[in-house]
Amino acid sequence: MDPDSQDQYPEKFKISGPELQLVGVFPMDIHVGYGEHFDKMLDRTVDIDASGNPSRRSEVSSFITLPGETQTAVTAGTLQVKKVIDRNILQGAISLELEGGRTLSGDFVFVGTTWG
Repeated sequence: MDPDSQDQYPEKFKISGPELQLVGVFPMDIHVGYGEHFDKMLDRTVDIDASGNPSRRSEVSSFITLPGETQTAVTAGTLQVKKVIDRNILQGAISLELEGGRTLSGDFVFVGTTWG
């Protein structure tokens, strides 16, 4: 993103794996950028949305597949990064609201990367 215009547009994110896809938008004052400045997320709450367009190509939905269950829509949630290791390993707390009213919470660790 052009550094001169980065404050005008929020950055979008997608966290994905075989049984998980979470999308959302960072608060306007968090700009991770192509430099992967994940430290800017420390101790900040980031909302997870039910759906979004993180790649600017098509709308995708947030979901999780728990062991022994079918894929379930994530209707909302939050994540909070508590620690960044080696610039791009993020560790923290997550809370998910699932379709049907169920709530899950726990800890996460994942490798972050930016698109560019």
